[in-house]
Amino acid sequence: MVSNKEIAELFDSMASLLEIKGDSIFKIRAYRRAARIIEQLPTPLEQAIKDGVNLMSIPGIGKAISNKIEEMVSTGKVATYERLKGELSPRNL
Repeated sequence: MVSNKEIAELFDSMASLLEIKGDSIFKIRAYRRAARIIEQLPTPLEQAIKDGVNLMSIPGIGKAISNKIEEMVSTGKVATYERLKGELSPRNL
């Protein structure tokens, strides 16, 4: 089971990697905002998905972030995050 804390940490890490990469400040802020929101949710997102809750009904969670949450819950990882880590690994800098 993936905890909300793990999902929030993933989005914080993604925001940091995007910051290093020089990506859009709006995208960085969206990931950081989503992380803060997810940390404070009373219900585990994994349970919400099982219950059929539309994650985009949560303020601050849009389509892209919702898709990444579902990917994390179903596979345990997010391809976009893995790609970012690869792009910014020491051997690629």
